[in-house]
Amino acid sequence: MIKKRRVALGATQKELSELCGVSQSMVAKIEAGRAEASYGIATRIFEALDSLAHLSEPRVKDFMNRKVVSCDVGDRVDAVVKKMKKGGISQLPVLDGKELVGLISEGVLIENMDRLSKVTDVGEIMRDAPPVVSEETSYKMTVSLLKEFSFVLVKGKKGFVGLVTKADVLGAR
Repeated sequence: MIKKRRVALGATQKELSELCGVSQSMVAKIEAGRAEASYGIATRIFEALDSLAHLSEPRVKDFMNRKVVSCDVGDRVDAVVKKMKKGGISQLPVLDGKELVGLISEGVLIENMDRLSKVTDVGEIMRDAPPVVSEETSYKMTVSLLKEFSFVLVKGKKGFVGLVTKADVLGAR
């Protein structure tokens, strides 16, 4: 079981031994079934394997869509609809300068269809902003957020660098 997990994670016996503080020869003996691990050693080995699994999990930067198309809070609704149609995009983050302030989507537009002739700016009908994550956010955390939100925006050192939709996480596994 230990060897199978270690190999699946791409770690050597030496790397595992250094990570858990158990000699490489002891790890080899345990894996070969020539020695039984005490509870304390087994705990350290499995904690090390868990930490390796966490490190090997994909990060947002590995599967995000790097093309961020957005609109400004003051953009006219008809212009935003054209932008969405042209790009084949169903939802856009709404910015006020460099700050994320909301979300506009096909659903929001449909909900407001009866008053679109009176609405001029996207800011009048936008919904709450989606969550913002870092490039190092884990796959599991991203999936968890996408259960509640249609997409998450990714912020790097120089502003928004990507976004992740449900389709992106499905393609990452």
